[in-house]
Amino acid sequence: MIKVNLLPEVSRKAVRKKARPTREIPVTWILIGLVAALLTTVVLGAFHWTFTKKVASLNEEIAGVEREIQKLGIEIQKVERYKAQKEDLENKLNIINQLQVAQRGPVHLLDQLAGAVPPRLWLNEISENGAAITIVGSALDNQQVSTFMENLEKSPFFSNVELSQSTLGGQGGGPAEPRNRSTRST
Repeated sequence: MIKVNLLPEVSRKAVRKKARPTREIPVTWILIGLVAALLTTVVLGAFHWTFTKKVASLNEEIAGVEREIQKLGIEIQKVERYKAQKEDLENKLNIINQLQVAQRGPVHLLDQLAGAVPPRLWLNEISENGAAITIVGSALDNQQVSTFMENLEKSPFFSNVELSQSTLGGQGGGPAEPRNRSTRST
């Protein structure tokens, strides 16, 4: 199909101008857009800078705390070593105290035993097994053995004194050999 333009030429130009409306954007709108974009950029930049500073500050603080933890870890190891040394020394002191008490014990025991022996009784053997003490000796008569046992019972170092065996020794009425068993009190 053929198109024929029946409008005069002048009218055609007017129609063309009307057909293309011009869009002019005012300069103020452009400036307002640019200022808004600039303000948005500035605000976002400020937020970014602030958060970057905070992150850097927190990272420095974390590094400082980690250094302090390492220093304290070394100190904790020293304290643990000192505690172990202290415990070792306390154990050694306890052993020394026990040895000193054990060292004094036999001296007092023998002193009490010597004070309990009557004049006509002789001790031949003394043996200790834990808290039990066995005494073997000789006496001229049973009265000496009885006196010896009574003296042991009176002593604070002996308890549970018992006569386990008493025999008449030798021929022709020799000395008796009492076997005494007692428990030492501590």
